[in-house]
Amino acid sequence: MLSLTLLLIPACQNAEDDSQIQAQVTGTLNIKDGNSLQDISEAHVMLIDYSIADASYVLIAETSITELDHLPIEFSIPYNSAEIKESNFYGISASLIKVNGDGDEIEIYTSTQSYPVLTNGFGDETHLILEKIH
Repeated sequence: MLSLTLLLIPACQNAEDDSQIQAQVTGTLNIKDGNSLQDISEAHVMLIDYSIADASYVLIAETSITELDHLPIEFSIPYNSAEIKESNFYGISASLIKVNGDGDEIEIYTSTQSYPVLTNGFGDETHLILEKIH
């Protein structure tokens, strides 16, 4: 009976760890000038912690979307909820990428303002407007 109990305890601990990772931030990306997605090969979306004064940001989670059929682009970023501190400030940043003839990735559109999420009264959904980089 003791060996059965010992086997069940680690299984329960793993289930708790898995539930912490199940959180996600969702939303949409749109383009300010209403342009099409022609030549855009990827959307890159990041969940960042921008609470630390001496750093530009700390990356919490990210995702890339390569199936870009239409605007707005829907996204979902899974993250480990254990990494989120209620006193910190979190936001979503995104960019749309084009691959040139040499295979280099070029950022064409980017988020230019703060899109806060998760703490300080903000939820787990946001909608970004990306602006063209000149």
